[in-house]
Amino acid sequence: MSETLDKTFDRPSSTPDGTGDRRAQDLAALLHFSTYIAREAARLGLPVAAERARMIEQDLLRSLVCDTELKDNCN
Repeated sequence: MSETLDKTFDRPSSTPDGTGDRRAQDLAALLHFSTYIAREAARLGLPVAAERARMIEQDLLRSLVCDTELKDNCN
């Protein structure tokens, strides 16, 4: 998945000032962090925390998709 995200950001800036790509990069970093939290919470036996982290992960992934060329998949 991170390889896909890396390829996504190897394109020219979607906005003249580059803020669109910067936002997508920040969302990707948050997605990576929430994935780590979900995995560690599950490993430590904290199922509620793991599930909440997975829900955040899904929201971040949805936001990331909406920031890329896949905008047709957004509601």
